[in-house]
Amino acid sequence: MKEQATAYTPSTGCIKTNKATIYERVAGKIREIVTLPPPKAPKKEPKKEHIKGGLILTRRVGETIMVGELGEIKIRVMELQPGLVRFQIDAPRDVPVHREEIFKRIQEEKKGES
Repeated sequence: MKEQATAYTPSTGCIKTNKATIYERVAGKIREIVTLPPPKAPKKEPKKEHIKGGLILTRRVGETIMVGELGEIKIRVMELQPGLVRFQIDAPRDVPVHREEIFKRIQEEKKGES
């Protein structure tokens, strides 16, 4: 055996080496039982779209973002789930608040009317 053992587990009789090969000791002899493949390269994070000059804030559940000079618009993080964030938005009645897809649909309808 050319590789130097880095860990020996007496209960299983296995020797793990720095070369990702596991050996076992049987009747005083050492034999190879598993050679693991080399580790895969880490996955690259997909590029996230962002608006140039946009402000990026980090908030935890229950924390709030205040918008406007008087803080008339409040955005509170209510719940986090994998791939989902739930907000509570408090805004004056004269300030329309829409999801992006609804906002785009309204804008298209306005273009069609004119």
